Amino acid sequence: MEQGNAMRKEDTVKPDNENLFHRSLAFRSRILRMLGHPEDALKDIDRAFAHARGVGNKEFLASCYLLSCELYYSRGKFRESIKEAIKGLKIASENGFEDIEVSLMSDLAIGYRNIGDYDKAM
Repeated sequence: MEQGNAMRKEDTVKPDNENLFHRSLAFRSRILRMLGHPEDALKDIDRAFAHARGVGNKEFLASCYLLSCELYYSRGKFRESIKEAIKGLKIASENGFEDIEVSLMSDLAIGYRNIGDYDKAM
């Protein structure tokens, strides 16, 4: 390998670091939401979406839809929450992300219940 083309260790992004970065954004967005800073939480969710798309990680992307769903739900925007849950649920179920799938299914049922659509909530 030529010296000019050698990749330095500090130039590489390890999958563990990508995971840590994504989880940090997710955790911080939840804390910001709970502290009553939904706009700041939304900024972190947007960064998490950009990261998930940038690295092409479908699990990260599904979890972003879960975060977004939770944020809308916490703000009483149930229809928007349902839309995000449906998007995330499609990705999670197609790729076997069962933990995310279960969380989204629960949030979807709660969203339908809150808009009075009890048949879909079941």
